[in-house]
Amino acid sequence: MEKKDDLAGIERIIGYHFFEPQHLIRALTHPAYANELIQKNRICLTQEAYSTLGDAVLKTSLIPVFNGKRHPGQGHDHAGQRAAGE
Repeated sequence: MEKKDDLAGIERIIGYHFFEPQHLIRALTHPAYANELIQKNRICLTQEAYSTLGDAVLKTSLIPVFNGKRHPGQGHDHAGQRAAGE
């Protein structure tokens, strides 16, 4: 199976199409593999930046949940709170 076919198969499994396939490749590239390629003087970006970004997004979105300020899926309906007298 060719690389393009492999990527299409992964996209089918996760149910998302990447318009820029290099993002999928980077997200799946482990730092150890990237280091092997770098030792062979090849450029290879790893998933570390995406991992850091994902962690930050999760922390930012879950802190209010764990602090009891809102529940997952609950939006910020300030107008509804004012109408309800809250």
